[in-house]
Amino acid sequence: MNPVRRETLATVLRLAAVVLLLGVLPLVSTPGALDVREPVRRVVIAAVMTCTAGLWWVEREDPRLPRPVWWAMGAVGLAAVLATWLSTNSWLSVVGRYPRNEGLVMIGAYLAALPAGALLFAHQAGRRWAVWTATASGWVLVWMGVRDATGGSAGRVVTALGNASTVGFWGLMLAAWLGWVTWRERSRVALAGAVAGGALLVLGASRGALLGLFVGAALSLVLVARTEGVRRVVAPAGVIVAGVVAVLALPITRDRIFLEQEGAGTNITVRLMMWRRTARLVLEHPEGVGPSRWVASVADGYGPAWQAEAGPGVTLDAVHNVVLQTASTLGVVGLLAVTALAVACGQVLWRAVRTTGPGEGPRSAWSPAALVVGVGFCVALMFAYTEPVFVVPGAALVGGGLAAACRDDEPLVRVPRRWSAAERARAGRLRRGAAAAVSVAAAVSLVGSLMVWDAHRHAGSTVAAGPAGAAAGLERTHRAAPWDPNPEVLLAGRATALAAGRTPWNPDFGASSRPQYEALTRRCPGIGPDQRCLVWQSMAAVQTGDADTGLALALRALAMGPDDHASRTAQQGALLALGRPDLAVLGAREHVHRNPELFSAWRMLARAQKAAGDLAGAQVSQARADQLQWEVQGL
Repeated sequence: MNPVRRETLATVLRLAAVVLLLGVLPLVSTPGALDVREPVRRVVIAAVMTCTAGLWWVEREDPRLPRPVWWAMGAVGLAAVLATWLSTNSWLSVVGRYPRNEGLVMIGAYLAALPAGALLFAHQAGRRWAVWTATASGWVLVWMGVRDATGGSAGRVVTALGNASTVGFWGLMLAAWLGWVTWRERSRVALAGAVAGGALLVLGASRGALLGLFVGAALSLVLVARTEGVRRVVAPAGVIVAGVVAVLALPITRDRIFLEQEGAGTNITVRLMMWRRTARLVLEHPEGVGPSRWVASVADGYGPAWQAEAGPGVTLDAVHNVVLQTASTLGVVGLLAVTALAVACGQVLWRAVRTTGPGEGPRSAWSPAALVVGVGFCVALMFAYTEPVFVVPGAALVGGGLAAACRDDEPLVRVPRRWSAAERARAGRLRRGAAAAVSVAAAVSLVGSLMVWDAHRHAGSTVAAGPAGAAAGLERTHRAAPWDPNPEVLLAGRATALAAGRTPWNPDFGASSRPQYEALTRRCPGIGPDQRCLVWQSMAAVQTGDADTGLALALRALAMGPDDHASRTAQQGALLALGRPDLAVLGAREHVHRNPELFSAWRMLARAQKAAGDLAGAQVSQARADQLQWEVQGL
């Protein structure tokens, strides 16, 4: 390939990767009966990695990261592999659990984002495209947030990102990164992007993200004072003070900070409960339970206090604390490795910022911006959980800052001068071979992500059509991605839940529920032991007429967590199908005894008493359920 074509291809690959990373990834939205947003995001991330690997192959330029960072990345990767191998369900720890699928593959993507950012943002063109793309997508998200806030919904602003805390993290990243670009490069486009980031922070009203931004802002003042003098601190300090006043003055953020918004105090209480349960889990399993195994490992943590505070059926898919999340997933060794990686990155960026000033090449804005974004994320993640949609772009920005901090005369691999021409040629071939291997791996991940997305797409269309087409939908879903148990379990479980309570089987929902039961029986071990999957299996077994098996499965689910309302519901359905309303009453009474403030438990007792012929008792229980529900809803 001649140099002109090589340069053109490199430009196209860099532009495509930047636009996908900062423009397409945050705007992925998949409305429908089944949310397939995360599978689409994984396709976008795999496409970014494929473009970046191709860029490495075309440009023949290694990502410039300091050697301590490479060593720390290797340690984290080894810790992740070890935790996956020790996991009770190693295959699930590889592919990940729906919805975020943070298995070994996604952890590899998190690590790969550092060198990917070092390649994408190594040149001025990549940095300029990044600023323009992030600003454009940021204002699109602001428009979505304003639409959510003014749409009359009582919920929080989520935009296409799907979560209010994620909105806050994206705003934190834009405000910190583009704020530094504005300060050092006097870019109006970056200023517009930083303003969009501030608006997203307000709209998301995430207390963790706001705290992370203010810590990052304080760090920014220290960096400006060290590199440019104390007098230069006045202007950014004024902007920060104005931001604090705005946050405390606007009702959307003030009410959440001072716990006046509905649910603001409950969020703190339930997180403290789950932090304590996860801390015990870390003490019990210092080696870690493996990626994507936290949900199943804390099923017994949703006790009566949780049910009364959070409500029936409310569970978490992450612990909302990055330290506990890492320690429970990768073990204490993995936590130490991740800490070493963070320290190595921070040390390199701190040294680079201390030795540079405004206008001194690419390190002028990107190294301090990467440091502030990294510190802000670390602080905010003490109260939130990681998500690919902001971890991958954030890691890429840090990688760009690290590349800017590396000296141009510090290659990834030093070639000794005493090497002969043949040895140098051999080293070049090895490097090209590594680039080719990475490119192939990235392409394979892209194809696999597309197939998994296709499976989720089939599952979503089948759920939207109703349980009648579950058999054909399950077959299509299995053919699309036979190695991933998540789409089939999700489809079979949703179809079973849609037909719940309809026994004997209603012919309007197909010939029988046998396909759902067989799919759950075949696939649930792939994500197990999992309490919700056992509940779905129990419901499907009852719908097929096998109430004995349904009861056994419900009891297995209760053994994982006796206060889980869904498991109690499955148990009651099986007992009523067996013609034992007396035992259903006993099970409901035990549920009420353990959770006396749970209105749904009293409603379950009323249903069992009515089936047993105790109409007076059912009336009393129903009245108690209505009273508790009114108190909870503030009626």
